[in-house]
Amino acid sequence: MLFALIFWILVFLTSLFVLIFSADMFVDKSKELGKNLGLSTFLIGLIIVSVGTTLPELASSIYGTLRGESEIVIPTIIGSVTTNIFLVIGLVGFLYGTKYIYKDTLKTDLWMLAIVVCLFVLFIIDGNFTLLEAFLCAILYLAYSIYQYKLSKPVKLEDPIKSNSYLCVFFILIYSILIYVGSKYVVDSMLNVSRIIGVFPEIIAITVIALGTSLTELTVGLISVKKGHLDIAVANIIGASIIDILIVSSFSRFFGFVIVPSHIFKIVIPMLGLAVISFIYVIIDKKLTKKEGLALLLLYIIFNIILFMI
Repeated sequence: MLFALIFWILVFLTSLFVLIFSADMFVDKSKELGKNLGLSTFLIGLIIVSVGTTLPELASSIYGTLRGESEIVIPTIIGSVTTNIFLVIGLVGFLYGTKYIYKDTLKTDLWMLAIVVCLFVLFIIDGNFTLLEAFLCAILYLAYSIYQYKLSKPVKLEDPIKSNSYLCVFFILIYSILIYVGSKYVVDSMLNVSRIIGVFPEIIAITVIALGTSLTELTVGLISVKKGHLDIAVANIIGASIIDILIVSSFSRFFGFVIVPSHIFKIVIPMLGLAVISFIYVIIDKKLTKKEGLALLLLYIIFNIILFMI
C-alpha cells in the first residue's frame, strides 16, 4: 500500500506539472497564432488569455465530468478561490509588509467578485447546478470581459515579428494533447490517492489541486509586489477568481451533469464567504500589511486542517 501511495503521489505531481506547463505554453502559442491571424488584442485577451489562465482547473474539471467524477468540479473552483485569497494574498502581505494599491476601480472590482461569489453559492446551494445556471455564468463572464475591455486603455504596439503559423498550430496540437494527458492523470492519480488514504476526492481537489493550479497566481503576485505593483497582484487574484467561478463551472456543466457534494458544504461555503469578506476587509483601504497577510495565512492553514478532519 505504501508503494502504491508513493507511486500515485509521484504520478499526481508529475501530471500536475505537465498540465500547468502545457497550459502555459498553449496560451503563448495561441497568442502568437492570434496575432498572426490579425485578431484584435481584445479577442486574444477574451478568448485565449482569460480561458488559458484557467486551463489547468478547466481541463481537470472537464475530464472529471466526462469520467463520471464530477464531484471534484465545485471543490476545485472553491479551493482555487480560497487559495488565491488566503495563500497568495497572505504570502504577499506577510513577506513584503505594508504595500499600497493605486487602482481607481478597486472597490468596483471587489464588489463584482462578491456578487459573482454570492450568485455562485445561490446556484449550487440547492445541490443542483443546472444548464440554465451554467449559461447565466457564461453570459456574466462575457459581460465582465466587456466591462474590463471598456476600462482598459488602448496601447499602440509596434508591429510584432510574426512567427510561423504552421509551427504554432503544430505546437498548439502537441500542448493540447499534453493538457489532456496531464488532466487525465491528475484526476486518475488523485482518485487513487484518495482511496488509498481514505479521504474524499473532493478534499484532495479543494486542497492539493487548488494549490497546484494557483501556483501561477502565486508567482505573478510575488513578482508584482517585489517590483512595487500590489495593484497588479490584487487585480490578478480578482480576475482569476471570477474566471474560475464563471468559466470552469459553466464549461464543466456543458460537458455533463455536475455533482454538488453537499456533505462538505457546512465547511467550504462558510470558508468561501469568509475568504471573500476577509479579502474585501484587508484590501478596501488600498493597502496590505504584514499582520493582515499573517492572518490570511493562518486562516488558510486552519481551513486545510479542518477539511482533512472531515
